[in-house]
Amino acid sequence: MSGTARSTPGRAAAASSARGSAPARAPARRAYGGVSELERRQARRERLLDAGLEIIGAQGYAAATLRAVCAQAGLTERYFYESFANREALLAGVHQRIIEELRAALTQAFTAGEPSAPARARAGLAVFFGMLRADPRKARVLLFEVLGVSPELDRQHQQAAQVFLRFVIEAFRPVMGQRLPEQASESMVFTGLVGAVFHVAIRWHLGGYHMPVSRVVESCLVLFGALSREG
Repeated sequence: MSGTARSTPGRAAAASSARGSAPARAPARRAYGGVSELERRQARRERLLDAGLEIIGAQGYAAATLRAVCAQAGLTERYFYESFANREALLAGVHQRIIEELRAALTQAFTAGEPSAPARARAGLAVFFGMLRADPRKARVLLFEVLGVSPELDRQHQQAAQVFLRFVIEAFRPVMGQRLPEQASESMVFTGLVGAVFHVAIRWHLGGYHMPVSRVVESCLVLFGALSREG
């Protein structure tokens, strides 16, 4: 007979019961250097968006392979999929960030500037063309690379145009009055103005931005001014 003490069935059951009653501990999300896991994840996402803008804006969407983006961001593929399902989702994120930047800048310009329609139009156009000139990568993404990739991104592009359209309507609706012919559509007129601005931007971008921002703005104001003239 062995000298080792045998545990009785009662003691084993009690020990099992005690272990079962202990609350399960969820794995803690550790903070390193005072930075939480959520903050680190957001920082990694921003690095990927920066990398996407650099590659897509300089070389085109076709060049934004998973390997190229991760190398530019200094991250592994694991971290890419932490934030984006695929390359298209990255392009959508890069494009959306540009739109949010444009929206914020337009809001600030309209809030701080004069309330008249011509002043608002000038401020909005200066913001739009100024942003494109300051960073041609954003112009390429906004005007070219987002188109034709998928129906979802085409819809996102149309939503981006709506951002600018809402500012145009807000600026000019007060002075429209009864100037439009009865059969004309106000929304179509404003949509045409926004389309004209985008086409001016395309030509300006492809021409290497040789014309100063101020002259591009004043050229577009000729179109906008037609809405505020009597007649």
